[in-house]
This record gives sequence, structure tokens and C-alpha cells, in this order.
Amino acid sequence: MKKKIALLWPTFSFYHLARFRALHQQVGEAVLGIEFVGGEGEHWTGRGEREGRTGLPILTLFPHRNMRDVDRRELGRAAVKILESEGAECVFVNGYGTVELRMIIDWAWKNRKSCFTFSETKKNDFRRVFWKEWFKKRIIKKLSGAICGGRLHKEYLVELGMPEERIFLGYDAVDNDFFSGRSEQARSREAENRLRFGLPQKYFLSVSRFVEKKNIGRLISAYELYRQKCANGEPWGLVLCGSGEQEKKLKARVLKENIPGIIFAGSKGLSDLAVYYGLASCFILASTTEQWGLVINEAMASGLPVLVTQVAGAADELVEEGVNGLTFNPFNSQEIADLMVRITCMEESCLIAMGTSSLQKIMPYSPEYFAESVERLVSLSV
Repeated sequence: MKKKIALLWPTFSFYHLARFRALHQQVGEAVLGIEFVGGEGEHWTGRGEREGRTGLPILTLFPHRNMRDVDRRELGRAAVKILESEGAECVFVNGYGTVELRMIIDWAWKNRKSCFTFSETKKNDFRRVFWKEWFKKRIIKKLSGAICGGRLHKEYLVELGMPEERIFLGYDAVDNDFFSGRSEQARSREAENRLRFGLPQKYFLSVSRFVEKKNIGRLISAYELYRQKCANGEPWGLVLCGSGEQEKKLKARVLKENIPGIIFAGSKGLSDLAVYYGLASCFILASTTEQWGLVINEAMASGLPVLVTQVAGAADELVEEGVNGLTFNPFNSQEIADLMVRITCMEESCLIAMGTSSLQKIMPYSPEYFAESVERLVSLSV
């Protein structure tokens, strides 16, 4: 008889649904999804995601609330109650840093259930404090294993005391087929789509929230330098997809400094976003802190060369220098500008080859890979 597996996330966004669907296809009704809240999450895009879960065994603890206004202990108690009533034997939680997650981990520990964590944390994400690391090590002892994004995440878990043989990769996966298929469709109707969305013939694409750590201000500075370097050539545009607390300030700056070539496209639903990926010439992510960077997966699945901040967890795993992309110091605007010039000066055949390499490299990082890692961990549980 198969063990009952429960996967818990704050909300089941497009990313989570793709991973959960792949696991459900492999193990059937042995898996249950538990969503903490039904309200808006960081990567939640609305009605389409609600419809996308049709037929999947997903329960929502608080359908009409979001993580900002729910009591964490109440959330933990509700999650434990569902785990008990459903007879969950193997539990997967998205971390261990909040009260409700520690309540679930403690419940599993006391009741001799296997509890695993999803982890995207690297040692160099933040300055580490001794007492906090000590506290984490105590929690790690209660976990049966983990699924993480890449080598750097695994190394950090090992440093905290988790056995290496109980850590598998595959967490940071997106629906590659969706992005590769939709971006190809966008290119098949290129002229119509460029006109519809007001997109230039050549452009760098950035997809992120407009918050400080995403470093959009420095990216704009780098783009201004880039245009100066391309004064006698044909500079590409810069299309910024996203929104957030810095949006108004960034728009005002571009207007005040009269920087041409920048398009603020706003937040986009998945279908429209795939068009922006499909018609872009190169993707760029400039964050100063980035545990992984799933937009890199999306861009690579769309067949794009990528310019990626060195601090992204995905950079270590997905970017092969000069083959499918280039990495840079996110604090150095001059370096970013120089790489933008380098990409612009490449022959079209080279850019196409880099995009093809991106697509080939990202395909193994699939929802099916995630599902395989879950099954492997469950097979180790006692």
C-alpha cells in the first residue's frame, strides 16, 4: 500500500500546480495538496490558476484569507488537524522558518511521521547569525530529508546537519512545455504580436517585482550606460514586466532623466507573459539577492539567451558562461552595460544558438524531476 503524501504550500500558484500535477500523475490518490490560504500569493495570477487545479486533490484551509491576515498558530493547528484526519504519513513543507511550519514539523516528529522540507536557502543569501544557525540546526534534526534547488542549497543544508544522502534536487522547476510552446506560438505570429503589445524589434526583457532587492534602479542605470555605448549603433529596448512599491519612483526617474527605449509593461498574466518572452532577444535578471530565480527557468524554456546576476541560485546550475548566457556582479552597472553591448553585437546566429542551448539545458529541470525526487525521499522514509 502506498504511503499517504501531503504537500503543503501557502498558496498553489502556477509553479506549485505544475509540480503537484506531475506528482499526482505518478502516484495518484496517494498524494494530497494542502493550501494554507486561498487569497493572493506572491506568484498568484488569479482565476486561471483556480481553474488549473480542476481534478487535483487540493484542500484550502482558509479559502477567503491571505497570509497577511491569518494567525500563524491558528494556521498550524488547522494544518495538523487535516494531516491527522487524512492519515498523512509523509509531509512536505516549504521551509521551517515560521511558526506554522515548526508546528507541523513538531507534530510529525512527535507522531513518528516523515517530514521533509523544500529549501531554496543558500549560505550567502544573508549575513548569518550564530544563534539563528544554532536554532536551525535543532529544527533540521527533526526533518527526514529535503528537496532543494541546486548545489549551493544542498551544501547549506549539509552544513546545518542534514545527511547528504537525504537531500535531492529538483525543487525549482516550472512548466517548461507551457513556456516553450506558448513562446513559439508568439513567434509564429510575430508581426501581429509586436504591433498588439507595442514591442520593439529587439529588446532585453526583465520580469520581476519592483522591490529593492530586484535592483531595477541599477538595471536602468546600466541600460542608460549601454545606450551611450551604442550611440553609433542600434540599441535594443528594455522591457520591464512587473509592478511593486518602487514602480512610481522608477517611472518618474525615467521620465525626468528622459531615458529612451524603456517600456514599463506592467504585470502580465501567463499567456501574455509568454508573448513577451517569445519576442524578446535576451532575458536579464539583476537582483542583489535571489535564492533561485524561477523567471530564469521561464526565459530559458522560451529559448532565450540569459544575462543573470551572480547571486541567483539558478546561475550556478543553469548558466554556462558564453554558451547559453553570462553572469554579472549586480552592484556594477558598468559591467551589466558591457554585457548588454556584448550581446547586442553578437551575430543573430550566435543568439539563436545560445537560446537553443538554454532550452536544452532547462528541459531536465522539469516538474517530473521534482516528482521523482519526492518519490525517492518517500521511499527512504521509515
